[in-house]
Amino acid sequence: MKKTAVASFNIVSALGSGADVNFDQMLKGISGVREHHLPDIDAQPVWVSLVTETQLGLSLPESYSHYEKLLIASIKGAQDNSSLN
Repeated sequence: MKKTAVASFNIVSALGSGADVNFDQMLKGISGVREHHLPDIDAQPVWVSLVTETQLGLSLPESYSHYEKLLIASIKGAQDNSSLN
Protein backbone atom coordinates (compact mmCIF):
# COMPACT_ATOMS: atom_id res chain seq x y z
CA MET A 1 0.00 0.00 0.00
CA LYS A 2 1.28 3.44 -0.93
CA LYS A 3 1.89 5.80 2.00
CA THR A 4 0.24 9.20 1.85
CA ALA A 5 0.98 12.30 3.89
CA VAL A 6 -1.15 15.40 4.08
CA ALA A 7 0.25 18.70 5.29
CA SER A 8 -1.71 21.83 6.10
CA PHE A 9 -1.71 24.39 8.86
CA ASN A 10 -3.94 26.99 10.43
CA ILE A 11 -3.78 29.38 13.35
CA VAL A 12 -6.76 30.46 15.42
CA SER A 13 -5.93 33.20 17.91
CA ALA A 14 -7.29 36.43 19.34
CA LEU A 15 -5.80 38.11 16.24
CA GLY A 16 -8.04 36.13 13.89
CA SER A 17 -8.32 32.88 12.03
CA GLY A 18 -5.73 31.83 9.49
CA ALA A 19 -1.96 31.96 9.38
CA ASP A 20 -1.93 34.87 6.92
CA VAL A 21 -4.25 36.97 9.09
CA ASN A 22 -2.20 36.30 12.21
CA PHE A 23 1.12 36.98 10.49
CA ASP A 24 -0.17 40.26 9.00
CA GLN A 25 -1.41 41.41 12.41
CA MET A 26 1.94 40.62 14.02
CA LEU A 27 3.81 42.50 11.26
CA LYS A 28 1.62 45.52 12.06
CA GLY A 29 2.65 45.23 15.72
CA ILE A 30 -0.84 44.21 16.85
CA SER A 31 -1.08 41.94 19.87
CA GLY A 32 -3.97 39.74 20.92
CA VAL A 33 -3.08 40.20 24.58
CA ARG A 34 -5.58 42.37 26.41
CA GLU A 35 -6.62 43.15 29.96
CA HIS A 36 -9.52 40.94 31.00
CA HIS A 37 -11.54 40.85 34.19
CA LEU A 38 -11.99 37.16 34.95
CA PRO A 39 -13.14 36.74 38.54
CA ASP A 40 -13.10 32.92 38.18
CA ILE A 41 -9.34 33.14 37.62
CA ASP A 42 -8.24 36.09 39.76
CA ALA A 43 -9.78 39.01 41.60
CA GLN A 44 -7.30 41.27 39.81
CA PRO A 45 -7.40 41.92 36.06
CA VAL A 46 -5.30 39.51 34.00
CA TRP A 47 -3.49 40.15 30.72
CA VAL A 48 -4.12 37.24 28.36
CA SER A 49 -4.93 36.44 24.76
CA LEU A 50 -8.43 34.96 24.58
CA VAL A 51 -10.36 33.50 21.67
CA THR A 52 -14.10 33.96 22.16
CA GLU A 53 -16.83 31.58 21.01
CA THR A 54 -17.89 34.21 18.45
CA GLN A 55 -14.37 34.35 16.97
CA LEU A 56 -14.43 30.60 16.40
CA GLY A 57 -17.29 31.06 13.95
CA LEU A 58 -18.72 27.61 14.59
CA SER A 59 -21.94 26.33 16.08
CA LEU A 60 -20.91 23.36 18.20
CA PRO A 61 -22.64 21.51 21.06
CA GLU A 62 -22.20 23.01 24.52
CA SER A 63 -20.90 19.60 25.66
CA TYR A 64 -17.58 20.40 23.93
CA SER A 65 -15.02 22.25 26.00
CA HIS A 66 -13.68 25.57 24.76
CA TYR A 67 -10.38 23.83 24.01
CA GLU A 68 -12.13 21.17 21.90
CA LYS A 69 -14.00 23.90 19.99
CA LEU A 70 -10.70 25.73 19.39
CA LEU A 71 -9.11 22.54 18.03
CA ILE A 72 -12.09 21.86 15.75
CA ALA A 73 -11.98 25.44 14.41
CA SER A 74 -8.26 25.16 13.70
CA ILE A 75 -8.56 21.76 12.01
CA LYS A 76 -11.51 22.98 9.93
CA GLY A 77 -9.48 26.01 8.82
CA ALA A 78 -6.55 23.80 7.82
CA GLN A 79 -8.89 21.47 5.94
CA ASP A 80 -10.60 24.39 4.19
CA ASN A 81 -7.17 25.65 3.03
CA SER A 82 -6.09 22.27 1.67
CA SER A 83 -6.88 20.66 -1.65
CA LEU A 84 -8.47 17.59 -0.09
CA ASN A 85 -11.92 16.64 -1.27
